[in-house]
Amino acid sequence: MFEKDKSIMSGSGEFNENEHPRDSDGKFINKNSGQAKLTVNQLSQQINDVLSGNYKDRHITLSQETPKILQNIGIPNKPLLMTKRHAYLAVNKDGIYKRKDDHYHNLGKDLFINIPSFLKSPILVFQSNDDSRDIIAVINAVDKNNNPIIVPVRINGKGNQNFIEIDANIAKSAYGRNNINDFIKKHVTKNNLLLVENKKIRNYKP
Repeated sequence: MFEKDKSIMSGSGEFNENEHPRDSDGKFINKNSGQAKLTVNQLSQQINDVLSGNYKDRHITLSQETPKILQNIGIPNKPLLMTKRHAYLAVNKDGIYKRKDDHYHNLGKDLFINIPSFLKSPILVFQSNDDSRDIIAVINAVDKNNNPIIVPVRINGKGNQNFIEIDANIAKSAYGRNNINDFIKKHVTKNNLLLVENKKIRNYKP
């Protein structure tokens, strides 16, 4: 159960339907989606809240829209989200999450908040070899060990924005990839290549 967001209640303490429109299927939609661009400062504030433990929603919003270059290869235009847990793991070297599968990537906040900009012109985009619903973008940035950064993204996923479940593309992580040449070779061999430095190879078909 998530903490109830007071902003969804009217002054009388009752749910205000007008503040939360639905789509044709009756699902809640974010009335601000697609209307306002997310600024670097707004993303920075989200990360500050995540790092301080004050971020209450499950996902942060990296971008209100999917980058045009990804749309051009067949990725639907939806908000790009990431769980606050994975954002925390991507930014930090160590911290509060201690599960066996919690891997810290130590990208730092300054680099992390610019990932949406890097995704506007990725070096390479592959269809995932492990799950046909995912793509993997290699962006023009490196981590502190000089490893190229990759961003795996689940297409047509579900995420929370302003405590409402929405359709979204979900960035599953962001981290420096070692042995990048072997990684690229494997995906090329499997014919998974979708994009090379802004040149479309083929459309994405989940």
